[in-house]
Amino acid sequence: MRWDQCFTSLADQRVSLPRFGHSAVAVNSPTANPGESGSDLVVVYGGVGLQAGETAQTALSDVVVLQVDSGTWFSPDILSGSSPGARAFHSAVALGTKVLVFGGHILTFDQQNNRKRRSFYNDIWQLDTVSELKRAAHSAVALGARVLVFGGHIPAFDQQNNGNVGSSTLIHGSWIL
Repeated sequence: MRWDQCFTSLADQRVSLPRFGHSAVAVNSPTANPGESGSDLVVVYGGVGLQAGETAQTALSDVVVLQVDSGTWFSPDILSGSSPGARAFHSAVALGTKVLVFGGHILTFDQQNNRKRRSFYNDIWQLDTVSELKRAAHSAVALGARVLVFGGHIPAFDQQNNGNVGSSTLIHGSWIL
């Protein structure tokens, strides 16, 4: 075994890297082309650090990603909705293309009692690193609690997708291609 220093760059000025108490997991992101492997990613969540424009350290709720192939850090677009919120000293594991985050805590200041207080979490959150594909001119059918989507035009790949079938579970809202 041997250590080698890795050099990276920031592709996104929103990325705040200096932190501690965060989680970092390796995820292999698939490509749009079947049979090809994707890019290895290191997905970092939360921890304690400085947010843009602030001088005091605080618990972070951001996701930053290192694309290993290019050595570039970026802040991915996360679909709006609920999220785990700021936390540190949590655990995370990669399960396929999903990142599961468990537990952790935040440190707050109790002004009434003039002391710091920790709030602990006992929850599990899932981040799917593969976003659903936007498409147009496709067909769809509901089958029980699933929606099947067939074909159509995928703008991200600027191509017709005549033979691809995607399915989504209405209960979980996650897409399977």
